[in-house]
Amino acid sequence: MGLACGIIAGPALVVVSHWFSTKRRGFALGITGFGASSGSTMFPAASQKLIPLIGSVLIGGGTVRVRSFNIRFKWTVRVFGFILIATLGMANIVCFSKHLWIFL
Repeated sequence: MGLACGIIAGPALVVVSHWFSTKRRGFALGITGFGASSGSTMFPAASQKLIPLIGSVLIGGGTVRVRSFNIRFKWTVRVFGFILIATLGMANIVCFSKHLWIFL
């Protein structure tokens, strides 16, 4: 996950620097860096809270807990994957370079 976030951060910073003038570019890159670092801080804290919650199965009105840590961990990673697909999918749709003709 760290490698993937590192690969995603580079193009995001380049696109942000294309859209802002030199006067406002530092502020925009600061906000982008803050968002990336706060997101990387949020995921471990969220996983600590999410792993115990995932694995409850409702059977006939009662709740049965799945005791296997392996199953709960796998589903926690899947939930994070779904969140990232939604958020990064939207970012890929709306994130494009101001100088798009250079890449064509």
